[in-house]
Amino acid sequence: MAGFQGAGTAAAAAGRASAAFAAAHLWRNALALGADNALYLGGAGFVSLATVLPAFAERLGASNLALGALPAVMTLGWFVPGVFTASHVEGLARKLPFVLKYTVFERLPLLLIALLTLALAASQPALVLAALLALLLLWSTASGVVFPAWLDLIGRVIPGHLRGRFFALSSAAGGALGIGAAAAASSLLAAYPFPLNYALCFGASFALMVVSFVALALVREPSVPPAAPAPPVAVYLRRLPAVLAGHPNFARYLAGRGLGFAGLTMGAGFYTVYALKALGASELHVGLFTLTLVACEAGATLGLGLVADRAGHKLVVALSSLSALAASLLALLATNASGFAVVFVLLGMARAGVGVSSFAILLEFASEHDRPTYAGLGSLAMVPFALAAPLLGGWLADGAGYSAVFALAATLSAVSTLLLAFGVRDPRTA
Repeated sequence: MAGFQGAGTAAAAAGRASAAFAAAHLWRNALALGADNALYLGGAGFVSLATVLPAFAERLGASNLALGALPAVMTLGWFVPGVFTASHVEGLARKLPFVLKYTVFERLPLLLIALLTLALAASQPALVLAALLALLLLWSTASGVVFPAWLDLIGRVIPGHLRGRFFALSSAAGGALGIGAAAAASSLLAAYPFPLNYALCFGASFALMVVSFVALALVREPSVPPAAPAPPVAVYLRRLPAVLAGHPNFARYLAGRGLGFAGLTMGAGFYTVYALKALGASELHVGLFTLTLVACEAGATLGLGLVADRAGHKLVVALSSLSALAASLLALLATNASGFAVVFVLLGMARAGVGVSSFAILLEFASEHDRPTYAGLGSLAMVPFALAAPLLGGWLADGAGYSAVFALAATLSAVSTLLLAFGVRDPRTA
């Protein structure tokens, strides 16, 4: 008994020392991690998955199958690897060295794509297209590998009552940089010939992410001995079902979050197309929709960050699903293109809620020592929803029309809202 008491006393002392260290370096770490997040998001704006990447692939002669592979490759890379690295991350006294080591492979692919584009895109487009898919997979896989350690690092150095504002402010700054990056990318694509224009976009993205890396390296992290040695990966993976079975509140959250993710992405993928085809929207309306979406997402991000810190992240995630539900219902009821802009107001609010709280809440479900496991499970659980929602939406749009897509999206968002509101206890107070 004395041994257990001694171990408990040592763990408590280590926890107090870690908290004191984090408090002493709070502003430095908040600024460094916030700059890392904002600059990374801004850099990604130069190579948007929605615009620049598919346009570049099309210029390389990509088939529809190859174009469809772009989001699939990125989704698998982002969401799958974290659960395989979580065990190793939990056994590390410090997470920052791991993050710095592997985040290089998030940034290096952009430089390689830029160089390959400049050297070979005109003469060997098929080769560059194959390299593009491989390097995008490397980029997204590195992101998935790093995510549990990066989120745990934030959990160590940013107190729980400030995380909502941290994610809100850094995401809003990243959104603003992303707007500037998207505008700059448009100018580069128009001002320079192919393939120099795309090479400059990839190079600019890499440059911002290098600055992001420098900011990340300035973080000061306390050293916290692990609670237990990391088990072999196979042993660790066999334990994961028991984690969910032993924490049904977390399992219900993942189900609600997954349904909300499916409802949000299914509807969002077809709003603009529907407005163009069914409501007579023009290119001017598309510009209005884009501006409305970006502005409302940025504004809602700041407001929801305060809500999350004061009332909990569960409420914000539920409000996100409720906003997605309202967007789908309004899309069903809209009768003209001008009024359709309200759909993008609600979509911006829904996306803001996801950005503010979907990561931060994972830190509250977990204890200090198993945050990487919960981060990995939180990512892995989204995979079936992320892959199925756009495919099912496309199939419904072709077979039954856009109204069926919006009706299903609204249903998924409604079930998500109810499950999150009434089936999940807020982990902050549970």
